[in-house]
Amino acid sequence: YQIILSSLEEHESPLIDKKVRQALNYAVDKQAIIDSLFFGNAVALNGQVLRKPQIGFNPDLSDYPYDPDKARALLAEAGYPDGFEITFKFPSGRYAQDREVSEAVAGMLSEVGVKADMVALEPGEFLRQLRAKELQPMAFVGLAPQDDPDLQVAQYHSTWRYSYIKNAELDALIDAGKQEMDREKRVQIYKDAMALMHEEAPIIFLYGGVDFYGTSAKLSNFMARGDGRFFLYDTDLSELPHWRRPEADASGRRPAHCPTRQPCHLIGYVDAAIRRPQTDPHPSGIARNPADFVHADAY
Repeated sequence: YQIILSSLEEHESPLIDKKVRQALNYAVDKQAIIDSLFFGNAVALNGQVLRKPQIGFNPDLSDYPYDPDKARALLAEAGYPDGFEITFKFPSGRYAQDREVSEAVAGMLSEVGVKADMVALEPGEFLRQLRAKELQPMAFVGLAPQDDPDLQVAQYHSTWRYSYIKNAELDALIDAGKQEMDREKRVQIYKDAMALMHEEAPIIFLYGGVDFYGTSAKLSNFMARGDGRFFLYDTDLSELPHWRRPEADASGRRPAHCPTRQPCHLIGYVDAAIRRPQTDPHPSGIARNPADFVHADAY
């Protein structure tokens, strides 16, 4: 997740100056957003758009530290000692906490003199403006490209339809990276591209999302991916044994354990309901007490 900072000439704004873009990165406390809005369940971007497992991730880079004084100094050097006013577009209801994150960013920018005129977009209008390259000069977006680095970095090539940066050096690195067959050379190309993007600051580097998956015990060989896609080539969904309920004792009570003598637990949602006997009906006809379940597949 990131904030677009358009430096295109046709999108005239203070963001055309690299010092201003760097200043906005220093003005935003990314860790505070992660801790307060996601309870720590997000990851820092380390000042780059490639994830750690990806080819070309640059371990020498780190996030711009939260430094409002540095931000104010850079703004003054760029000719904005009193800050400026700028349009800030964001989707409402497209990403987790998108409005809250955007409001937090706007509040932090205000501390260094940058007044964000916030424009909330419903998801359909957000996508229309994304396709029309109207999310400018500043906008909150999220990306989830596949694991090959070209599919992420190519989105910052000047010819890409959603790109808000035009940099010949970066274009050359992106072109070289997608054509290079030698793995080590390719790694270095993307490391260099990440270093250049860190310096040019075409975005405010925010955070990476963390996905949570609930799976059935019947599922095997499922692997979550960093790009949010599902590849199920080796995934298997097998049937589990169907246990019979334990026999009732002389008093008519059934033991609250499975035939294996292990306690039975009901967690989350179950894929089948076990009905109570007619002599002990529940108003809904479905067992609600975990002790009534001999085996349940939890999700």
